[in-house]
Amino acid sequence: RVNELSTRKARDLKMDDKDEVRVVTCDRTELPILYRDDAAGCLVLADEDYEELRVPLIQLGDAGPLLKEGTKVAVLKHNGELVKVIPPAEIADYLQKEHRKARKEELQARQTSRQQAKEVAATKPRRVGAEPAAGKKREKAF
Repeated sequence: RVNELSTRKARDLKMDDKDEVRVVTCDRTELPILYRDDAAGCLVLADEDYEELRVPLIQLGDAGPLLKEGTKVAVLKHNGELVKVIPPAEIADYLQKEHRKARKEELQARQTSRQQAKEVAATKPRRVGAEPAAGKKREKAF
């Protein structure tokens, strides 16, 4: 399973035994956010040479709206190409807690609905009739 960094989607990738996989090492730098360009859907960072580096907000996922000007983010590059942007640890921790909280509420709601369905099923009247399984035989009409 592989995560596409540009779209943040998980993909299954099948490979043969003969296929070659290269592990790359990325350069990591901490860069400040200059401003957010909502019209273009990107964050503008200042690199080491004070050049503007545009990062698509989609690459940041849920962390994008939480990042403010002046916040430092970790940027991973390989051969000068942007690979990934990592938000500060405080924002990542906050998002993880919110995700866990939402998941817990979802599971509790599911459990409550199942319990209510069981209670409704228990209060429904059962059909009473001649059932062979109950030990009563049906009469045959000739």
